[in-house]
Amino acid sequence: MGKKLFAGLAAAALIALMAASAQAAEKAAEDKAAADAAKLGLPVVSYYPLAPEIVTNYTTSPRHIGHVRIRASIVVADTADVDAVKKYDPVIRDTLISILNESTAEDFENKRDELFKKMSDKTAAAVNDYAKRSLVKDFIVDNLIYQESR
Repeated sequence: MGKKLFAGLAAAALIALMAASAQAAEKAAEDKAAADAAKLGLPVVSYYPLAPEIVTNYTTSPRHIGHVRIRASIVVADTADVDAVKKYDPVIRDTLISILNESTAEDFENKRDELFKKMSDKTAAAVNDYAKRSLVKDFIVDNLIYQESR
């Protein structure tokens, strides 16, 4: 029993160490890329992907509902701002779910640009209002899938 417990703890410690090492390597790569971009005079941005995807309902008619799934990312001006934006993940999700719940199938089909603009504006306003500074530079919708139930 003791050897199995020790082996399990050792494996868990090894996995945690590998995850920390991978995160450190990813952070170093991001910092190097930001430094290279700054040398070239390019704007430096970072992305905060909303994970997991947002899945919610929308009303198609008084007796029917539809389902929508969205994958999106928040663009911030600096890599240091990603951690600040993470704190406001619940605010971002609440804002997006509210917008999606009010939307219709026609919005998803024919008015996507207006819908994405509304999501971008309201998300940026909500996060920037809570943060008391401008964190959100842009909002990118990677994937939007909707299904109307009958």
